[in-house]
Amino acid sequence: MNKATYYKIKSEADAFLARLADDHPDVFILDKSRAKIPLKVGIYKDIRKLYPDVSGRVTHFALKRYTSKRSYYRAILSGYHRYDLSVTPSGKVTAKQRDTAKERLKRSLISRSKVAKIGKNETKKGH
Repeated sequence: MNKATYYKIKSEADAFLARLADDHPDVFILDKSRAKIPLKVGIYKDIRKLYPDVSGRVTHFALKRYTSKRSYYRAILSGYHRYDLSVTPSGKVTAKQRDTAKERLKRSLISRSKVAKIGKNETKKGH
């Protein structure tokens, strides 16, 4: 995927996430002050049925962006149930899913720490 295509899909996915948050505010939580909830496994299919006007590629990208955030990993770690679009429990978070979320959160925090150190070193060099 070239850069122009990536940014176009990213823009469409962000707009779609905003639409999902408007339509399902207790499921798709974009407000950073509110905790996210674990989404149902297979929610992609539910969304595709409900939003046939949105391409599968944009839907996939939007879900990937939403579920790849540290706040979502924390939701998996602290959650017991997964939820569908009507906020009905629809499955449970498994131990394996918790382990995966824990590992991804750990990698994300390590990466963030490395970026912060690089920024700090660059600031020191500039002085």
